[in-house]
Amino acid sequence: MVMGFEVLFDDLSQTGLIEDSLKYFGKILTQIIGILIFYINQFHLGTGSMEGSIPALVDSGMIQYYIQVADSSGRSETSPMAGWHTFFAHPTDACDEWLVGDLDNSGDLNVFDILLLSEVANNNGSGICPASVADINNDDMITVVDIVFLVNIILNP
Repeated sequence: MVMGFEVLFDDLSQTGLIEDSLKYFGKILTQIIGILIFYINQFHLGTGSMEGSIPALVDSGMIQYYIQVADSSGRSETSPMAGWHTFFAHPTDACDEWLVGDLDNSGDLNVFDILLLSEVANNNGSGICPASVADINNDDMITVVDIVFLVNIILNP
């Protein structure tokens, strides 16, 4: 389940909002390093409203985020004006159907999964579900050992 949200920016300068200036920042407080990716579904320049969603979570956690947009006068505003929006997110079963090691959720373990696992192991991966199925040897760490295990599983089914 993905949580949706809507934000309204009031263009007080009446010079028009710049669509490419829209930035969103988020973090999950239960993770040591967490980057939360928001999906922007629509950004209406005329009304200054934005609709988007936050991806499903595997674990419970506090999510904090703020959104920033600029207008043609050079002003930049954030929502909220100071600090972060904060809420507690409950886990979902969105990743329960994924196979361990199947980081692209294709239903097959293949070379693409090895490449994605390499990205996750180097802290460059994205997405919630890939990280949840990347711990191949179940030691609560995603390392090169998991990559070796996945290669062995693929080469020796």
